[in-house]
Amino acid sequence: MPNGFTKVLAQRLDAMSNVRVREAESEDVLQPSDVLITPGGFNMEVVTGGKVHLQKAEQTPSPSIDVMMNSAADAYGSKTIGILLTGMLTDGVLGMKAIKNHGGITIVQDEVSSAVYGMPKAALEAGAADYSVNISDIPRQITHVLSKIIDGKRDN
Repeated sequence: MPNGFTKVLAQRLDAMSNVRVREAESEDVLQPSDVLITPGGFNMEVVTGGKVHLQKAEQTPSPSIDVMMNSAADAYGSKTIGILLTGMLTDGVLGMKAIKNHGGITIVQDEVSSAVYGMPKAALEAGAADYSVNISDIPRQITHVLSKIIDGKRDN
């Protein structure tokens, strides 16, 4: 995503959402019901305690979901849920694998509801997705997964 676009995207999503959506700043701390969008040209890492670190991206695509997911998996292990939505290329596959390798749960958007099925398809084909669901069913799937984890009856 190009620099400048992410701020406008965050503002638009914030206006449409029941949660606070904003562009991330270095040293932010994750809060419940907040959504942080990584600024264009940067990558975001999350560390234990929810602190956000931004670093200038040296690769494309940027921001890279792999960088963020890898850091979340390292910081939160089996408590991590990775969700990969529509997008082209294969960014996200390595991050989803990292989440699964740490015992977390991974969900991808299905082909029917994806505008571009590249990223979810790549994750599914790589064995990095536990679930593939319609975008409208992702919140319900998250709730289902969380209830199973809480009950100690993880089903995958």
